[in-house]
Amino acid sequence: MTSPGITCLFTHKCSDRAHTIGSILKNALADAGIDVLIDPFRLGDDIETRMDSFEFDALLFLSEPESIASGPCQRELRTAKRRSVPVFVVAVGGSRPEGAERRLYWRFPPAGSPEFSNGIGELGEAIRRRVRLTRDLRVLHGDRPFDETQAAAQRIALETDCSLVAEVVSEVVR
Repeated sequence: MTSPGITCLFTHKCSDRAHTIGSILKNALADAGIDVLIDPFRLGDDIETRMDSFEFDALLFLSEPESIASGPCQRELRTAKRRSVPVFVVAVGGSRPEGAERRLYWRFPPAGSPEFSNGIGELGEAIRRRVRLTRDLRVLHGDRPFDETQAAAQRIALETDCSLVAEVVSEVVR
């Protein structure tokens, strides 16, 4: 059985450079089954309401001084935190966003370089692992049939990296 695709919101302060980086990431992560959403607004949307209601499995934050200072970017980060969605940081300058100081992040290398190829593969795998764990935790919390709950618990216990489980141990205990 193939797992469902992953939707990853690209949080950035709009600029030509940010959109170029977003397009590069979108194309590179597509092969891994990860759909990177870049500015998924529709004509007539209330921007703040839409930011609070995006459907996404992970958030990819473009860390640069403009994004860190951006109110809308901070709003999307708060939405991800409220939903317990995994957050990944791609740094192109400046510091990391508040709350991500202890996390490893990917410093964006030139596209097409060996560092990019290796890093994008690692990023895709990290997104898949953490989204899978988040989905399994939601199955445990939900009103699901016993066999689904048991399968999710087994995946967490037997197939998930123990350091990832340690990060969410309070969720597992509940």
